[in-house]
Amino acid sequence: MVKLDADLRSEYGLDLHDLWKPGTGLTVRRLISYIKELPQDARIWKHLLGEETLWGHQEHLLADVRDVSQQIAYFSAVAAGRQFSKRSEWEKVMKDIPKQSRRPGDPKEEAPTFATTTDLMDMFGGGAIGKPHGRKR
Repeated sequence: MVKLDADLRSEYGLDLHDLWKPGTGLTVRRLISYIKELPQDARIWKHLLGEETLWGHQEHLLADVRDVSQQIAYFSAVAAGRQFSKRSEWEKVMKDIPKQSRRPGDPKEEAPTFATTTDLMDMFGGGAIGKPHGRKR
């Protein structure tokens, strides 16, 4: 209710409590019509519908254009670099296609986890970080 009250105040200058005060002119019917006309980025829609309400149709189209542009650039660079004679080479190229950009409502990617400190050390240069260079101890 707090989010709806905040939306009504910011958008129409209404107080939701006026619904229960006689003589204010705010009726349930009028309140419903105000709620229906709240903008897409209203607090109440974000609360009820989640992250999906953050993007409209134009934002989704723009993200699609971005994704296609990245794929065109990727394939152009690959095609300019070499010809593929083996199926395995082509499969490797297809595996490295740029991924679609994240859209609101898409599941969040999990952060990489490391099984051991050896995994971490391998990721950061085989454990060479923090060792003095050129000197043996």
